[in-house]
Amino acid sequence: MKKILLIFFLSLLFIQGIFAVEIDINENYSQGETLVAKISGNFLTSVGKNNIFFYNEHVRIPVEYDLVKIGSDYYVYAILVGKSEGNYSLSVENVKYMSGGFTNESDIVQNFFITNETAEFSVNPGFAISSGNFSISIQNLKDNSIIVNARTNDSSARKIYVSSNGIYDAFFTLNSGEVKKINFISDKGEETFQNIIFSSENLTYKIPIYISGANQSSETSSNKKLDFQNSDLIFSIPVNSIHKEKIYLYNKGNSSLENISISFSDSLSYFAVLSQDNIETLDADSNISLELSFFSEEEKDIQGHLYADTENESVSLFVSISFLKNSTSSDGVSVKTCAELNATICDTQTKKCNVNLISGKDGWCCPGVCSDIGASSSGKIIAIILIILMIIGLTWFYFKKYKKSKKPVDLIKESKIKNFR
Repeated sequence: MKKILLIFFLSLLFIQGIFAVEIDINENYSQGETLVAKISGNFLTSVGKNNIFFYNEHVRIPVEYDLVKIGSDYYVYAILVGKSEGNYSLSVENVKYMSGGFTNESDIVQNFFITNETAEFSVNPGFAISSGNFSISIQNLKDNSIIVNARTNDSSARKIYVSSNGIYDAFFTLNSGEVKKINFISDKGEETFQNIIFSSENLTYKIPIYISGANQSSETSSNKKLDFQNSDLIFSIPVNSIHKEKIYLYNKGNSSLENISISFSDSLSYFAVLSQDNIETLDADSNISLELSFFSEEEKDIQGHLYADTENESVSLFVSISFLKNSTSSDGVSVKTCAELNATICDTQTKKCNVNLISGKDGWCCPGVCSDIGASSSGKIIAIILIILMIIGLTWFYFKKYKKSKKPVDLIKESKIKNFR
């Protein structure tokens, strides 16, 4: 019994030790604050945006976020505007990584808490990768004006200036709700990775910045290949009406790109459908058209991004939609109901279709099988632990009940003893 208990406790220690990947994240965030996290580990498969999920308690939620790889680490930023007080978690799922000498595919979950306080300001984006100049926007989330300080590392070999040459430290006054775009200018030189500090009276952000070198390799310069035709897509459409947009994705390089993944950010995925989510090959100096469909039954203002990702590069298109009542749009088209299309209504918030969704008058239609979104593999681990506990309980009951029970009576031996007496 002691050996069984020892094996059980060693199993628990093993389960706790398998999560070799580390997520550097704050324990607490204010409402509206920008979450910036670093994910470190020996990954056997690359981590993409489709591997990052956010949960409130155990319920998956839409969050505007982005992911980038800098060196051997991954960085995630998420906009927490509109998220109420409570327990949340960031989860990395469906990836392989090394844990000691073993390969692991378990979900990597890190919890955090959103307080009932409002952050003084937010930053967007939460990181930057550039070959030169770049910009970061800050927004005042308070009812009163605030002063935000932007500071770069003046001791770095590769200089990054705030707004104009020679300035490493600048102060910006923002009125309530005001958004200010801060332009950063990069000096020429070798590649650099450093942090830019944004701070107000009670809040500080450390934003990771990677600037590629002046003499880039062909692999590094490939970051300029993939690009959308537009930098943003902003429009309003009436509710209960399908709106279609055609956009173009360009390969501006001199070699073909393969396995391009196309996806919406979570905030848009419930209201938008792509004509295709993967491009096998995009030839050099060519483009491809993508059709986007948008639909909502309720008035909403939605913002997010459309992403195009390859193994070595990623680009995004900012999308802002206002679904309005009593509004007309020449782009809105009348369509049949899901039943008329020989399909079923599929609630994209809780269900997933095994084929591409199609637009219907009464919502998104699934011409295939619309099934519940499966639970994460963390539930499987809990189930395994419960099974182990059950086996241990049955083993203990067996030894307790039967090991000390009397042996069967030997009638022949008893007869001989009586005759002897």
